[in-house]
Amino acid sequence: MFHTTNKHNTSFEVAIKVLDKFKLRDSIDYIMEEIAILNHLDHPNIVKYYETYNDTKYIYLVMEYISGQPLFTKITQQTNSAFTEVVAAKYMKQLFQAINHCHAQNVVHRDIKPDNIMITDNDSVRLIDFGLAKAKKPGKQLLKTVAGTPYYMSPEVLDGAYGTKADIWSLGVILYTLVSGYLPFQGSNQTEVFAKIKSGSFHFNHPEFLAVSQECKDLITKMLTVNESKRITGTEALRHPWILKFGTTDGVDEAANAKISDDVLVRLKSFKGVSTLKKAAMNLLVKTAGETEVHELRMAFQQIDTDGTGLIKAEELQAILTQKHMQASSEEIAEIIHQIDYHDNKMINYSEFLAATIDTKNFLTDSRLKVVFNQFDTDGSGFITKQNIYLAM
Repeated sequence: MFHTTNKHNTSFEVAIKVLDKFKLRDSIDYIMEEIAILNHLDHPNIVKYYETYNDTKYIYLVMEYISGQPLFTKITQQTNSAFTEVVAAKYMKQLFQAINHCHAQNVVHRDIKPDNIMITDNDSVRLIDFGLAKAKKPGKQLLKTVAGTPYYMSPEVLDGAYGTKADIWSLGVILYTLVSGYLPFQGSNQTEVFAKIKSGSFHFNHPEFLAVSQECKDLITKMLTVNESKRITGTEALRHPWILKFGTTDGVDEAANAKISDDVLVRLKSFKGVSTLKKAAMNLLVKTAGETEVHELRMAFQQIDTDGTGLIKAEELQAILTQKHMQASSEEIAEIIHQIDYHDNKMINYSEFLAATIDTKNFLTDSRLKVVFNQFDTDGSGFITKQNIYLAM
């Protein structure tokens, strides 16, 4: 772990994952795919990836340091082995948002389990460990490799033909466990467990379920549906009555009811004529922002992102500008997105939104500028050359 604090007492930390090239020589392709996936994903509930460094012996993955504990640890520390539905819904809502972002970009995590979910000190969720993740081509292409952790595998994974909804099944197992303290599919051996998974054989007979709402049981049932085509999606889950009832504060969805400052939208519209270098620098810098620093901007982003994919589309941007009486033609909307869209996917992702709307006067500090300088100073010479920029981009 690396820790730095700037003169404004804003600190950020990174975790460094060290991989031995010799020991993992047969897995290098998988490691490169994991890096490519992490570099592509950008969501407040997914661990942030910063950079990769290589030397003759090791690969170093520089990522967000998450101060907190795995969900598995929080489950085992529960005095009655179960969470309240309010807490469970808070975590599940963030997990649905994270997995929606993955699925919107055709990424299947394939190993969702409590060990791969971190709960920060601020009690927010981070989905981690994309070592088994796979990017599938859009359309009907199915993955075939059986991957994951047995208790959380879906029936179609065991059959060797699956897609993104395998992750929804895994989240269904997690929700069942959160509210009861039990795994839905248990057996004396792996064969017995797999047989129950394939038949979808689970029940709500544990005493703990007497206190669990019908809405929660309904959502679990829809997630643990054997027929993948009939299984609920992440977007549908976010709109399920249980999330709407329990995943809010006093019945109020904080993001949906956030008041978006006109200044934020003005900065969004005026982010023009910015060089590719500055876009790259700002997209890196905003990843160092702490949760409290960008809380209001995150709420604004999630309010604009009405389908919960972690990507703002043209029609979503058009809708919020119209709502705020800031009229813009379809051509103007396309131009706004073009100016902000550093990753060239015709949408605005989370970091791009922050880069365009954050108040740089208070955000840009000496230590943060040093981080981005070091990113471009690839040879450590203390100077940024054309070759450095080429290598860093």
